[in-house]
Amino acid sequence: MHKNIVSMLQDNFINVFNVKDQHLFFSPGRVNLIGEHTDYNGGHVFPCALSFGTYGIISKRNDRKVRLYSMNFEDLGVIEFSLDYMVYDKAHDWANYPKAVIKTFENHGYRTEHGFDILFYGNIPNGAGLSSSASLEVLMAVIINDLNNFNLDMISMVKMCQEAENKFIGVNCGIMDQFAIGMGTEGCAILLDCNTLEYRYSKINMEGYKIVIGNTNKKRGLADSKYNERRSECETALAQIQTVKNINSLGELTEEEFEEVNIETSINIPLQDLLYNIDELQDHNDKDIVIYCRSGHRSITACNLLAMEGFNKLYNLERGIIDYLK
Repeated sequence: MHKNIVSMLQDNFINVFNVKDQHLFFSPGRVNLIGEHTDYNGGHVFPCALSFGTYGIISKRNDRKVRLYSMNFEDLGVIEFSLDYMVYDKAHDWANYPKAVIKTFENHGYRTEHGFDILFYGNIPNGAGLSSSASLEVLMAVIINDLNNFNLDMISMVKMCQEAENKFIGVNCGIMDQFAIGMGTEGCAILLDCNTLEYRYSKINMEGYKIVIGNTNKKRGLADSKYNERRSECETALAQIQTVKNINSLGELTEEEFEEVNIETSINIPLQDLLYNIDELQDHNDKDIVIYCRSGHRSITACNLLAMEGFNKLYNLERGIIDYLK
């Protein structure tokens, strides 16, 4: 850990809580190299942990009170709650995440007996899609595991962190973020099967290369984004496909099986590749062409692109393949 950061945290902890007995913890952020929106569909992902993340300094208390302070949300001040009353409170904002982990541990029989004071600091940009919330969750899990001598293995803690976000926070995230943070190792990415949790490390030689993380100035937070909506759509698609295929997740569907649940004689062209593969459709220019996608939105764009290329017998399948399969 960087000595300047550690010294800063220690000084701020004393200023906020007026306590000198401290223990320092760290949890990384993560970036996903391959496999967006596949973790909750039981597919494979290829994330790696980052060298920056979330720091936590803790001091144990003799009562049941928990006091939390974040240097990233200084305007919210110290947030307090009792271990005897842990419920979601909108006013507690970011503090609901560590609270969720403590409560989830308790639900599984791992009860925290004594309260504590914690100061948090993260150098992960908030809302940047680098899993600042999952980093905070895993950090809290490691802290209370160590504080209470629960001796839990990391994968068990990772599962409970995902459960905390699903059930307490209300975000139906997959397990990739927590798994990558908890199981990340230096110099490696993780090839993870999100359906079975089988994984293996893959060495990444970054000599001469850099991972570039771009800032779009668009904040990304799972709880207030369309993430839950996208997951719900995937679950709807799965339910429809299960009427004709015996699968438990979309990740189990092979390319051949996917083609089987498509409309017969259809041609599968990703929207971003449509204009590059226009030759595949030229022989059908004088015929009626029905364009469809999952929900009927991207197919509208596809119709407009083809119209500009001279196709004039175009029809959009409203509400997409999901509604069609009904």
